[in-house]
Amino acid sequence: MISEKKTVSVLRKSGILEIKQYRIVPHSAPNLEIQFVKKLFYLDPRITSRWCNELARLFVKEDARVVAGLGDTGLTLAQWTAIHLMNFYQSDSKRPSNDVQNVTIVLDASKRLVLSPGDAKYIRGKLVLVVTDCIDDPEFPIQEIEKVVQSAGGIMVGLGSIVRTVENLTEDLDNVAKINSVVDRAAIEKYLEY
Repeated sequence: MISEKKTVSVLRKSGILEIKQYRIVPHSAPNLEIQFVKKLFYLDPRITSRWCNELARLFVKEDARVVAGLGDTGLTLAQWTAIHLMNFYQSDSKRPSNDVQNVTIVLDASKRLVLSPGDAKYIRGKLVLVVTDCIDDPEFPIQEIEKVVQSAGGIMVGLGSIVRTVENLTEDLDNVAKINSVVDRAAIEKYLEY
């Protein structure tokens, strides 16, 4: 398991988390502006694997059979998370199957969210875990992600991310059972080096 402190450190050193302004106050940083910078940061497969292992651990009880990644980096996260879910499922003798597929949700030419061509057949009738690097990405609104999964006949049981930079998600979600991140805003504030 990779610690929150190590995750924040890696993301900060990589330039993925940018801190634009902050004011230090006891036990919180209410004026902290955190920006998640889109980069292809999966250069170290060991750290990527550890992040995805943690995502899989957070969602193993949801029994997802499809992991959907978002955008350019989503396929990598979906593949690693699916592998770790299969490993967790194999260790549970009560599960009839440990099979997990991975798919990708992307932006089409008109900037609409769609499944990659041919991926819809893997989702129909399945429990779907959606994974992303940053849960607060404006290109991928959570309600739109849920619509893509539902339109393909899937049931979105969870949304997991490596980073979550906002405190609360205000969208009303129909059926998403669980939203979780490896590190959330509180961890970023706690472990950030000012």
